[in-house]
Amino acid sequence: MAEYETKQRRVLLDFLRAHPDRGFSVEELYDALCKDCSEQVPGKSTLYRLIPKLVSEGFVKRFSGDNGRQFAYQIVS
Repeated sequence: MAEYETKQRRVLLDFLRAHPDRGFSVEELYDALCKDCSEQVPGKSTLYRLIPKLVSEGFVKRFSGDNGRQFAYQIVS
């Protein structure tokens, strides 16, 4: 099944592409998008749904964050 390029998906991918050297938790992503983005920011629940899809599609990688209890996500370059 083909994935539609939704506005929220595009905003998230654009943000991650603009910050390729950094990994973000979902909470950090949400906070950074709220500060950085002039477009409509995806809600936290949308981010929690989008991130696993982007990981499974190979656009985003998942790794353990600094404290080991939280995952961080980074664009695959």
